[in-house]
Amino acid sequence: MITRLTGLTGLLSMLAACGSTPSRDAAAPTETAMHDGVVASADGTKIHYLEGGRGTTTLFFLHGWLGNAHWWDEQFAHFSPRYRVVAIDQAGHGESGRDRKAWTMQACAQDARAVADKLGLDRVVWIGHSMSGGTILELANLLPERTVGLIPIDILEDVGQVATTEEKAAFFGALEKDFPTAVRAVFKEDFPPGAPEPVVRRVLDEAAAAPPAISIPILRAFFDYDAASAMRKVKAPIVAVNSEMHRTNVAGNRKFAPQFDVVLMKNVGHWPMLERPGEFDLLLQQAIDRATAKLR
Repeated sequence: MITRLTGLTGLLSMLAACGSTPSRDAAAPTETAMHDGVVASADGTKIHYLEGGRGTTTLFFLHGWLGNAHWWDEQFAHFSPRYRVVAIDQAGHGESGRDRKAWTMQACAQDARAVADKLGLDRVVWIGHSMSGGTILELANLLPERTVGLIPIDILEDVGQVATTEEKAAFFGALEKDFPTAVRAVFKEDFPPGAPEPVVRRVLDEAAAAPPAISIPILRAFFDYDAASAMRKVKAPIVAVNSEMHRTNVAGNRKFAPQFDVVLMKNVGHWPMLERPGEFDLLLQQAIDRATAKLR
């Protein structure tokens, strides 16, 4: 599934999920301590997670391709006084295991489920950046009784749009030929002019350092995932927070999920929570409020 298709660079840049921890552009509330934990996923893969905060509703953050749990640290600080907050290192990333035999969106969802089971979470808003837009769709259908809402972050702009066989072959061919150079080139294009240089530098450096032997199969799993079919089955509210750099096809998405909605963020690229975290947190709260309106 490809949600925006603007050539080879767009195919990769929409899936990146990297970042840094720059200074907030809004005052942060008092932090609630984060606690580490480890749990085995369904296939035995070790999954590292962070959890903290308070509240009956859990915000469960899922990074995308090449990310890790600490790229949500700013959101932990902002939301933990009002919500329970959880983030994981997905398999193949951060401190989680890398020896998985089959990389699939279903396996990614099982990683999150294992953490939710261990922590006893029963009222969850799944928040998935980039590639994890597919994971949260899978989670909504895997755990409908625990799912309050879904919030894709700069992804699922147009679930009816797919890449051709030729486009995918060219894309993955470039990654396999020279992974660091290809990733740097395409990630760079998904930042707007004036993006914070520390964020840009860290995104490019950390992406280029990722292991291709693991990273490429993980990304193929997302490309092979049928997000449109998964979205048709979702009953929970879906409220995306997307950059205006790429058009979100609201009418097209509502053919698959009539409850789909979006909050748009101006003048940011693919990493809104890293480029301008303070403003992003305010818009994310709007999306959370819409997604959980029935709870109040």
